[in-house]
Amino acid sequence: MRWIYELMWLWQSIGIIILILAIFECCAALIFKLLKKRYNLHMAVCIAIAAFIIAVIFILHLAGTPMPL
Repeated sequence: MRWIYELMWLWQSIGIIILILAIFECCAALIFKLLKKRYNLHMAVCIAIAAFIIAVIFILHLAGTPMPL
C-alpha cells in the first residue's frame, strides 16, 4: 500500500514539472514577441532546461516539509 503513495508523489511531481515548463515557455514566447525577436528551437530548449531545473529545486524544497497521509 505504501508504494501507491510513492507513485502518486511521482505523478504529482511530473505534473508540476510539466505545468512549470508550460508557463515558462508561454512567458518566454510572449516576451520574445514583445521584443520582436525570433524565438527559435535553441532558445526554447534553453528555457525548458532552466525551467526543469527550477521545477526540480522547487519540488525538492517542498519534499523537505513533512505531509500527513
